[in-house]
Amino acid sequence: MSYDYHMPYLLLEGLTGVSARRDGGDMIVRVLSGEEARPGLPRGYAHDASLPGAFQVRPNIECDEPLAGRRWRELRLGVDLRADSPWRVRVRMRPAGWSAAKTELWQEIELAPGQAEAVVDTGDLLLCTDGGSLAYIRFDVLAAPAGGELRIHRIAAEEHDGTSFWAPRIDRFGQRRAGDWPGKVRDESELAAEAETAPPAPVAAGERDRWGGWLNGPAFEATGAFRLERDGDRWWLVTPEGHPYLSLGACCTGVGSVGFHTRGRESWFEQPPEKHGELGEAWRPDPRGAFGGAELDPRSWHAPGAHDPDDPGLTVCNYLVANLIRAFGRDWYERWCDRTEARLDGWGLTSLGCWSDARFAENRQRPIVLPAERLCDHDWSELQAPRDPVWPVKAAPDAFDARFEETISGSFEDLKRFRGESWVLGFFVGNEQKWSSLVTPLAMPLHWASRRVFLEELKEKYGSIEALNHAWCTGYASWDTLANEQTNEHPPGFSATGVADCDAFLERYCDRYFGAVRAEIERALPGSLFWGCRYLALPPREAVLRGSARHMDVVSINWYLWHKQEPEDAEAFLGRWHAMTGGRPLAMTEWSFEVTDSRLLAGRALITTEAERAELAQRYIDACFRLPFVVGLHWFQWPDQPIVGRSPREGERAGFGIVDVADRPHGPLVEAFRACSERMYALHNG
Repeated sequence: MSYDYHMPYLLLEGLTGVSARRDGGDMIVRVLSGEEARPGLPRGYAHDASLPGAFQVRPNIECDEPLAGRRWRELRLGVDLRADSPWRVRVRMRPAGWSAAKTELWQEIELAPGQAEAVVDTGDLLLCTDGGSLAYIRFDVLAAPAGGELRIHRIAAEEHDGTSFWAPRIDRFGQRRAGDWPGKVRDESELAAEAETAPPAPVAAGERDRWGGWLNGPAFEATGAFRLERDGDRWWLVTPEGHPYLSLGACCTGVGSVGFHTRGRESWFEQPPEKHGELGEAWRPDPRGAFGGAELDPRSWHAPGAHDPDDPGLTVCNYLVANLIRAFGRDWYERWCDRTEARLDGWGLTSLGCWSDARFAENRQRPIVLPAERLCDHDWSELQAPRDPVWPVKAAPDAFDARFEETISGSFEDLKRFRGESWVLGFFVGNEQKWSSLVTPLAMPLHWASRRVFLEELKEKYGSIEALNHAWCTGYASWDTLANEQTNEHPPGFSATGVADCDAFLERYCDRYFGAVRAEIERALPGSLFWGCRYLALPPREAVLRGSARHMDVVSINWYLWHKQEPEDAEAFLGRWHAMTGGRPLAMTEWSFEVTDSRLLAGRALITTEAERAELAQRYIDACFRLPFVVGLHWFQWPDQPIVGRSPREGERAGFGIVDVADRPHGPLVEAFRACSERMYALHNG
C-alpha cells in the first residue's frame, strides 16, 4: 500500500546564491548560476514544531522492535528539475522529541534534468506516521553547475512489512548486513591477517617518560605519584617521575561495552557465535554480565570463565570478543592487551578514561581515572531521596542529617588496595548527576534535615515571616507555609536578597557533602587526586560550583558540543567554568563526534565522513589544550556501540568509537589523535 503526502515542512541549506519559495503545493528551489552557488554545509539543525509535518523519523531506536506504526524502506519524491545539467542534492530528515537528539536520516541523490521521480533509500532506518512527532525534510544542494530550478510537488512512501524489516539484520561479525563501507569485514581470514599487522611507532619517542609525561617541559619534583602543579598561570598534571603531563585518552578502553542483547531479538541475527566451542566465551548472562549491561562496572574486569553453554540466561553476546577470538585464538585477551598498548603509544593516548579495563591498566601500568563509589562497598541509600519528584540530584545524600558523618565514614576504605600504585591517576564520585538543575534549597525533600537547618537559619536571621517576606518579596502566610513548599524554582518576583540566602545555603550544602567525600578518599588513599563528579556541560549555579569545586583537584566536565557550538568556543565556554570554580583545572572527561555513515550507527549531528570527524576532533583537542587550565581530554568511547543499542532499555547505538566492532581502527580519527598528541605539550606550554 502507498501513502501520498502533500508538501511537509521543507528547509533548504547548503549553497549561497540559492533561493526557495512556494508555488501552490510545490516547493521551488532555484540556483541562479554555478558561479554563485558555493558550498556551505552547516553543522547543527533547525526545527519548528509549530509547522505541519508528515513523517516521524525514528533512527536511533534499533532495539524498539514493538514500535507501533507503518514502516517504509524508501521515499519517492515527485520532482521536476528545470536545468541544463544534473544537480546533486542531499535529502535529510529529523524528528522532534527524544530522537531529535540522536541522528538524521540522510542520503545523497543525483537529479537529472526533467526527472519526474526521485527515490530516497532509507536503509534500515524507520519511518512511521503515527507517533505524533513532527519532522522536517531538508535539502542540501551540493552541486548545481549550470543553475536552474527544482520543483518538488509530491512525497510518497511504500509500506513495508515490519517483521521482515528486522530479520535478519546483523551479520556474524556484529555488523549491519546491508550496505558497504571501508573496513567492513567479509571473512574471518581478514581478522587473522590483520592480527599480524605491525603496530604503529610510538608518538614522540625519546621525548616522553614511561607515563607519557613531557621530558622537555618544566621540571617538577618526582614524588612517585600523579599530582597537580601550577606553573605561573598554567596548570599541569605531573607524572610520578616529575614531568608535566596531559591526560589524553579514551573512556571504555576495553572490550566490556560491546554487549549485544539478544533476548527477544533472536531473529535479528544472521549467524550468532556458537555457544558451544571457542566462541562461547563471548557470551555472558543478561543483564549485568562482564560484557553487557547499560552501565559499565569496573569490577567486571576481563574475567574469562566457564559458562554452561546450555544456560538460557546467556543472552548477551560480545561480538568484539568473538572477533578477537577469531583473530587471536584462545589467548585473545593478552594479544588484545599487546595490541591496545601499542596503539595507545602509537596514537599518542596517554591515559585511560572512565569505565576502562582496570586489570589492563594495572598489568600494563597505564594511567587511569577510576570511579571510587563503584569500587567500594558502601550504602548511603537511607540518606538519599531517589524517588522524590522534585529533588534533582537523586544520588546526593542529606548532608545535614545527624547520621551523615557516620554513614559516609569508611565509604572508600576499599581504595586502600591502591596504595603505592603509581598508575592510578585519580578518582571521581558520581557521573552526570543533575547538579545543573539544582536551583534552590526548597527543592530538598520535605523530611530532610538539610531543609530544616535552612529554615531554622532563616528564622534566626529574620525573626518573623513578615520580615522574610519583605526581604524576599514573597507572600508566605506563615513559617509552616514555607516549610511545606517544595519547588525547584524561585518564587515569582524573588528578590536579590532571597536569591543570595538560597545560594548561600546551597554552597554550604555542597561544601559539606563534597568536603566529606574528599576527606574520606584522602583518608583511604592519602595524596590521591579527586576528579570531582563529572558534571554535565551546562554549568550549575555558581554557588553550587563554589561549594563543590573547592574540594576537587580537577573539575571534570562531560562536554559534547551543544547545538551551534564549535570547538573554537572552548575559550569562552570553558573560561566561564574556570572562573566559576575559583580557578580550578578542568578536564573534559567525555567528548566525541559520531559518524553517521553506511554502518547506520547514530550520531547527534550530521557528520557523514571519517575525515570530517577527524578534522573536528583535531580542532577540539587543540582548542582545549591551548587553554592553560585544561589538563585532560577523554574521548567517549574506545569501541563503537552495538548497532542494536547498548541495552534493551536504551537505544543509544552511536558510531563514536576509535575502533569498530571488529577492533579495526577508524584511520582518520587515530591520525588526528596522533597529530594532536605530537603538538599538545608545546601548545599547552604556550
